Amino acid sequence: AKVEEIVQSLKQRDIGVLIVSHSLDQVFKLSDHICVLRRGRQIGIRETTKTDKNEIIAMITGLQQH
Repeated sequence: AKVEEIVQSLKQRDIGVLIVSHSLDQVFKLSDHICVLRRGRQIGIRETTKTDKNEIIAMITGLQQH
């Protein structure tokens, strides 16, 4: 909770923060953009408000959405 509070404080001051996390709830709560990496390669970047957990999970796993 303290880390999330600090990240929100920095965000309000327009200070960029890079978060590496497997917690999608936390990622969606704190981020403006989500960048998915798989095996050291960038798979894609999405604006948080324009994506959902299903799309991000598909990017993480390499499975296509239907």
